[in-house]
Amino acid sequence: MATELEERDASPQDSGQNTNMTKENIKVPSAQKMDTDFLKLCEELELSEDVKKKALVQLKSLMTGSSSEDGQSSYFDLFTCALYMAMVDTRMPYGPLDPQLQCGYLDGNPCITLTSLLQHTNLNITEFFKRMRVLKESCAVSESVRLHLLSLEKNYLIVSALFHTFEKLCRSVFREDPKTDEDSNEENVYFRENVMPPVPETEGVSFRKKLCWTIFLHTKNHFLVDNQDLNHAVLLLMCCLEFVLRTTPSFLLNPPYDVIRIGCLQTTESRTTNMLLKLAEQVKTSIEEVQVIQQNCTEPFFQELPHIDGDLDLERLMEQYDERHKKEGDINEMLFLRHDSHLIPSDHNKNRASVDQSCVSGSPHMITPVRAAMNTVQQLKIILCNASDQASDKLLNYFKNCAIDPTTSIADRVMELERVFTSNFASSQTTIAEQRFTMAKRLYYRVMESMLNMEHDRLSTNDFSKLLCSDSFHRSLLAASVEIVLMTYGLSCNPSLSEIGREDAQFSFPWVLDVFHLQAFDFFKVLESYIRAEPKLTREIIKHLQWVETQILETIAWKEGSSLFSAIENSDIMMTQPQSPSSSAPNSHNTNTAADMYLSPMHPRSGIQPPTPTKGSSSVNSSASPRAAASPGSQDGASTSRPAPRRSQSLNLFFSKVGRTGFHKLQKLCTMLEVTKEIQQKIWTCFEYCITNKPALMRNRHIDQIMMCSLYGICKVVEKEIKFKTIVHMYRNLAHVDQAVYKSAFIHGSEFDSIIGFYNKVFMQNMKTYILQFSVNRPMAPTLSPVPKQMTSPLTASPVFSIPGRKRFYVSPLKESPFKLPPSPSQLTPRSSLLYSFGEGLGSSEKLKNITESLSAYKRQSTPRSLKRLRFDQVSADDEQCVPETCPKVVKRIAVDVSPHKSPAHSSNESNKMN
Repeated sequence: MATELEERDASPQDSGQNTNMTKENIKVPSAQKMDTDFLKLCEELELSEDVKKKALVQLKSLMTGSSSEDGQSSYFDLFTCALYMAMVDTRMPYGPLDPQLQCGYLDGNPCITLTSLLQHTNLNITEFFKRMRVLKESCAVSESVRLHLLSLEKNYLIVSALFHTFEKLCRSVFREDPKTDEDSNEENVYFRENVMPPVPETEGVSFRKKLCWTIFLHTKNHFLVDNQDLNHAVLLLMCCLEFVLRTTPSFLLNPPYDVIRIGCLQTTESRTTNMLLKLAEQVKTSIEEVQVIQQNCTEPFFQELPHIDGDLDLERLMEQYDERHKKEGDINEMLFLRHDSHLIPSDHNKNRASVDQSCVSGSPHMITPVRAAMNTVQQLKIILCNASDQASDKLLNYFKNCAIDPTTSIADRVMELERVFTSNFASSQTTIAEQRFTMAKRLYYRVMESMLNMEHDRLSTNDFSKLLCSDSFHRSLLAASVEIVLMTYGLSCNPSLSEIGREDAQFSFPWVLDVFHLQAFDFFKVLESYIRAEPKLTREIIKHLQWVETQILETIAWKEGSSLFSAIENSDIMMTQPQSPSSSAPNSHNTNTAADMYLSPMHPRSGIQPPTPTKGSSSVNSSASPRAAASPGSQDGASTSRPAPRRSQSLNLFFSKVGRTGFHKLQKLCTMLEVTKEIQQKIWTCFEYCITNKPALMRNRHIDQIMMCSLYGICKVVEKEIKFKTIVHMYRNLAHVDQAVYKSAFIHGSEFDSIIGFYNKVFMQNMKTYILQFSVNRPMAPTLSPVPKQMTSPLTASPVFSIPGRKRFYVSPLKESPFKLPPSPSQLTPRSSLLYSFGEGLGSSEKLKNITESLSAYKRQSTPRSLKRLRFDQVSADDEQCVPETCPKVVKRIAVDVSPHKSPAHSSNESNKMN
């Protein structure tokens, strides 16, 4: 019985560590044919013997059979992937973080560039990335290859998006080159032959475009070497284009750029400002940011570039770029100018005309990555339009009303953290780092003032000494502001930027925690109150903060040295049952505020005296966490002779959210594995017991590892055994999972093993006795834990928020209206005549007049206390029948509820909502 729960047939293949492809079995005509083709390719590429050997080992681990559906091209794709991995491992034998690495490799230049490899194998780079994603999940890939591939893919996405913007700007700024103008109508022929003077090859539009793109690549490689900021790159591109336009003849420019260029009476500085202003309007960005980049970055750098006869030497610039490209061995970005088929997606040219037309016309359906990046920045600037990077007068009054004035300590802390942030941001981008931190300071002071206003309304006090003297509170609040700014500029995970704003960016969370020396558990405490204090946060920001919280709950807070374990040891009791929805609903009196979170433990509800747990264990308590009625930080003892145990409100909320997060994933996984609800509840009980009673098992681990082990163990003892291989396979189908969860689980010390190794060596050693109680032949099974109820939180709730200072008044985004515009007023019924179409040009005043008369008639009714309100949420069958299906306008039905049966008490309790 002691070994019946062990996975005896476990093998690396079961835990996802198989070396064979699971999604596609690539078959080859014969081993001899494969060797012949591979050696022929190596000879064409002139590869060294070392790279050949490494590539052959990689290839044998990828290919196991004959030809696939794609035929010969499929295993040639694998040739490309195997050679790429061999190239990277040869260049970086000790990993990408080796301090001896200068340009991504050790001795000698790379044997071949990735661009040349793609050209020889005739593989498009997007297809190459797709193939590598599959291989990375199913095969053993070195850390060097993994990190290099992530950097390579993100750089490609950014450059391709920038080139799209570059082409769009060029079409707007430059006239079409005569020799490339495909439209040969009589008007254009006459213009070229009689009006437009002959243009030398070195002075035409094509030359200007090539010069601008080459300068931009040099500028990008110089200033963005430490990070890949899409917004910053767009500003650099604008500065490069403006620099080229200074010497471009006006007859090569479209209006109004030609007029700006002609401005003979203007000074050079004025022309530069006007040109930048026009480009900023075209890109829809801030002229101030562009000017800062121009003055502090690009202008001094342009003077250092090679010149000939006072102008930039394009030939020398291209030679320098080619030398750098061959030295690094990655993508040749100059080939974008040629629209090389290996760098441009295969459907690009086919859809190019429609895409260009949609971009020019401003179609809302075409949102490019650059446009999305500009939009997120603009939205944040709108929020901060009236915010200052210094404490406001009202905030200073709060500081002065404290028993201990925190003004000096807050200012000193902000100054110190700014120095730390700037030094860690990027060595060559001090100006950009200062700009980003200034925005974070404005958000920091704005949210702090809003928090104190809410606390003042809640507690009717002006003394917030305990909260404002908390170092972890201020560091967390400022760190959250910095994280939002980094996400907005695409430096951290940004969901609106798709793959460009991925989670593995250089400055992605938890980078800010490491820089500010902040504990993840302390940072977790500020997230909910932060969102409540700033209702204007965009959907992307809230979604990002939700992702940040999930990372903390699942793994970051459980790392060695985390303050979470100290909080567990110092807490007299620990909650295992999640809070009820009523205790965590937004805008309720039980809302967790910043003061409650940072100054807990709070005193328990009167009369509750749970037993004191022994060291290393925790009692199980199913009551909800009480909220202190006194001011923040008060720890009034109970009225009994024995001191009441303290409860950490932040710890209670943390475990509540951990349980919900784990149960949400467990529910999905059990559904995919076809596990019954009864067994699922037993698995949940085991998982909850492990988290709350044996938190040491979570140290340096992921909650998903505990979830999968609980699932396997319970299913085994209830005689519904599911192999770990099947569990891992289904787990990989969940969203946003990391293969390290099942491939590399912490054992002890520096030892790591697969999820099965963790189950046998660690999990069962601690949980075997408890799990065996669920056996079918055991008469007494543990009491099943109730499943968590849905908790309403600012991080997960709908984007409905209250207006400060207006009680029972809520605003939510407008949803799609169920009402449609009728084709003509004659089709309106008496009931549907109360419909009003907002934005309609004809008849609007008549409809408003009818609505006013209807409301006035109801006011004169004999029931003075009847309820009158606007109804936006109901539609009758008659209304639906009279409204056509195709209506582009938003229509709202205004109805008046005059039910005489509702009491005044009932009426007074209802609140108006505008959807």
